[in-house]
Amino acid sequence: MNARVLAMALLAVLLSGNCMAVPQTREDCRASQMQSEVVSCIERGLYDLCDDGGGSWGRAQCAWAWTEVAERRVARAEREILARLGQSKATTPALAAFRRSQGIWRSYRDSHCRFADATVDLEQSTKHLRRIQGSVNGASRSNVQRNSRPSLRGTNEL
Repeated sequence: MNARVLAMALLAVLLSGNCMAVPQTREDCRASQMQSEVVSCIERGLYDLCDDGGGSWGRAQCAWAWTEVAERRVARAEREILARLGQSKATTPALAAFRRSQGIWRSYRDSHCRFADATVDLEQSTKHLRRIQGSVNGASRSNVQRNSRPSLRGTNEL
């Protein structure tokens, strides 16, 4: 009886349209507006957002998607390691050591990413300032050069 009720409930959900289909083709993946679906497509090898990523925004989306793929892979590996440690006769200190090492790794990675982001922001700001200074200095130099040329007006040297 329970199996029949469960089957009917599942059928009702499917018919209501509340269940979203997982993209099955490259075209479906490209058309998807959901980030989780795009990441899933990358994981399954159906589609790579980087193929379509033009410009800095496209490259940023590509990097984000592949970061998510890496995060999912790391999470799966962690779950597998914890499961194996749980199945073996691993002691509580071994589990604690693994969890502690993962916490240290995440902390390091987050700090490194913040540093790298700040470095990129600083580099972009520096480039922008150099462009501004170059245009201001260039304008100043041309004004100085124009005003410092000897005038030949009123002389017989013309």
